[in-house]
Amino acid sequence: MSLVELIEFLFCFIGDCGMFVLKYIELLSAEIPLATCTSQNMPFFQLKLAAEIAQGDAYMP
Repeated sequence: MSLVELIEFLFCFIGDCGMFVLKYIELLSAEIPLATCTSQNMPFFQLKLAAEIAQGDAYMP
């Protein structure tokens, strides 16, 4: 396990795990490398998702 993977694993216990799962699903479906999803990007992804939900633009089946 690399240092980045270890840090991401530990962040799951702090509250970013759900966001990682959502981003991994999004990246895998778009065939984008998972390396673009790091713990440093989580605050941005969280705010982006919150804005999408507030504006009604988030995909919710």
